[in-house]
Amino acid sequence: MTATPSNAWAGVRELDWAQLQEQSSLPLQAAVLDAGKVTRGTRLLDVGCGTGILSLLATLRGAEVTAIDGSEAMLNMARQRLPSCDVRLADLEALPFEPSTFDAVVAVNSLFFARDLDAAMREVARVLDATGRIVATCWGPPDRCQYTAIREAMATLGPPASPGSRVGPSALAEPGAFEGLFARAGLRVVTRGESPCAMVYPNAEVAWLAHASSAPTQAAIRNYGEHAVRRVLEEVDARHTRADGTISYDNVFVWAAGERA
Repeated sequence: MTATPSNAWAGVRELDWAQLQEQSSLPLQAAVLDAGKVTRGTRLLDVGCGTGILSLLATLRGAEVTAIDGSEAMLNMARQRLPSCDVRLADLEALPFEPSTFDAVVAVNSLFFARDLDAAMREVARVLDATGRIVATCWGPPDRCQYTAIREAMATLGPPASPGSRVGPSALAEPGAFEGLFARAGLRVVTRGESPCAMVYPNAEVAWLAHASSAPTQAAIRNYGEHAVRRVLEEVDARHTRADGTISYDNVFVWAAGERA
């Protein structure tokens, strides 16, 4: 998920992402909606909506959803899922909304794509109602996220093939990181938690399509060739193949919910 118009997620295979990869995060999506107190009538902003799975779940709760992302490919899929919602291309660091517009703002694995993390957080705080909540998430520590091995395998091919984020995907999982980020935006963390999310694929071909759906993998394919990328990722998959032939990566995501200080 991204939230800043850039090349960070150019080339994503949005249908494969939506059908084969994104749904592994359903436990996290539910935890975020609960932490954000999202219910009937909640004015919700989904920052970095991707192909719209959290926004879709929020509509099932009766929320009034607005969703933004920095990838038009992702947004095309999100618009199909959310025909009655305001879904638009927007920059996380310059949100096109008036102050105090939303009761809840959620950012699922998107903040670390911002060029300026603190500026993005200030924008999130600006559009949040005085009594609202923001919930932000990131990957857990690398040693608790088996999917880290996929990123590490691609790194053996050469320098990152797509623009990197300002901070790593696990940086905000460090002790005090969320608290500091929220405080600098005039917010305070009121609760936090973890959500285990396993990425499970029925066979090697589906695993490859899921891995290849992300923009970073597509960028690596353009730079180093599909054969080279597939070879190193299949080596990782082999280490995570279970007796029944399924391939599984256990991961933990960290989230924090905040309110105005």
